[in-house]
This record gives sequence, C-alpha cells and structure tokens, in this order.
Amino acid sequence: MRILNPQEVHFQPTDTQFRPSKVKAVIVFIVPAGIFSIFLITTFQGRQWVPFVFVSIFCVIILLTMGSWVAKAFKKDGWKVTIQNSAILLKVDITGKDSQDIIEIQFREIASLRKLRERYIRYKGGGKKTKPVRFDSLDIELTPDAYTQLEMLIGAEIKGVGATSPNRFVYPTCMHMIGTDKILRQIESYCQVQQVQVINYDMPDLKDKKQVDRYILFLACRGHKTDAQQCAREAFGFGLSESKEYVSGLMKKTLAEKPG
Repeated sequence: MRILNPQEVHFQPTDTQFRPSKVKAVIVFIVPAGIFSIFLITTFQGRQWVPFVFVSIFCVIILLTMGSWVAKAFKKDGWKVTIQNSAILLKVDITGKDSQDIIEIQFREIASLRKLRERYIRYKGGGKKTKPVRFDSLDIELTPDAYTQLEMLIGAEIKGVGATSPNRFVYPTCMHMIGTDKILRQIESYCQVQQVQVINYDMPDLKDKKQVDRYILFLACRGHKTDAQQCAREAFGFGLSESKEYVSGLMKKTLAEKPG
C-alpha cells in the first residue's frame, strides 16, 4: 500500500477508470441555470434592480461552482477510482486543500469489499425533517497488516473518508456521481465481493452532546461537512464560522486520540 501523487501514476491500456458522470454533471448544471434564469428574467422585467443585482451575484457564484464540477467530469485526469491488474487506486484529499493524492491498495491487501448504501435525514430549522439523503460508498475490509499500514500513511490529515475498526476503509463514491455497482463488477474477479449493506441513520437527540458529536463525525467522514455544520448549529446554537471551527476541531481531536 502506498500514497502516490499523479506524477507517479502511469496507466496501462488494461486499466479501467471511473469518473464523475458527464451526463449527470451537465444536468446538475443545466437545471439550476434554468431556474436562476427564470428568477433573473422575473426581477429584470419587474424593474426590481436591487433584487436583480443580488440574484445575479448569487447565480454567478453557484454556477461557477457547478461549472467547476462539470469541468472535472470532462478533464483527462478527472477520474476518482481506477482498477488496475493488481491494485485499486482511490483519489483522496490528504491535506484538506483539494489535493490529488492517490491511495494504491493491492488486491492481496483486501479481505473483502461491498457497496455501502447509507441514508440520513437532513433537518431544516426548527427540527423539520426533509426527505432522506442517500449516498453510496465502497466499504473495503483490509487485512490487519494493510489496515495498520493505512492508518500510518494517512495519519490525522485525511478528509472525506472513514477508517474504522475492524479494518474497514470507507470511500464515498456517490458524492462524485460514480457508478459504485460498475466498480464492484469490475473488481469482483480479483476480490471477494459481499452483499450490499443498507444503513439508515436518524438525527440524534440534539440535547445529547455525545450523540450529536458522533453524528457530526459520521457526516464529516462521508464528505458531508455542510450537513455536519448544520447539525452543530442546530444543536449548539453556533454561527456559521463557529460551526466550521467546531466540526474541524472535533475531527482533529478524534483522529489525534486514535491509538498509534
């Protein structure tokens, strides 16, 4: 097992790369663009200049962000997962600064893997529930030696993935709009693939700090920091910057307390 940078990766014709879906990325961009266009036309025709300016600025920011997602889907190096003849490569953010580090896990280091389908509840202000949010992950069970090596490699800096006992490494894939089932079909000839596991989470008791902290860590480790911060705001009455600091501090504290 190694941590690689893009310059160390040399692809072969037999490698299979999985990247964000170009079709989904374009749709995700076009739908909000259409909705924003309606707001802009409405405010412009109504001569509501102040709302028009604010809506325009908001639209530009959102569309630029979404445009970057579309660009990543079409980039040559926009892949997130690659299956090679002897290993699986997973792109991760080691530093938390949108780095493009790569974890190389040899097939012999994988005891088994499966698709993990998780659902959690997002809450609006006042405790009102919304529909469950579903996301998929690769749940990789490593050999004991490989798991120990992984913990040593990633230290306390890795973002957006979960390394939990016993010997499990959870890599979120739905957030990147990747077909997790296709990845498993590609790798099942090399590794043992188990049945899909479905887990439903509910919002914790906001008066119970331990429950809230566990839920915040769960969301943050799956790459849902915005929802983790929202949970912290509702539970503790934090502002936006305070909630960001709390989530970041909680992650650092928890990772620092890990043995070894």
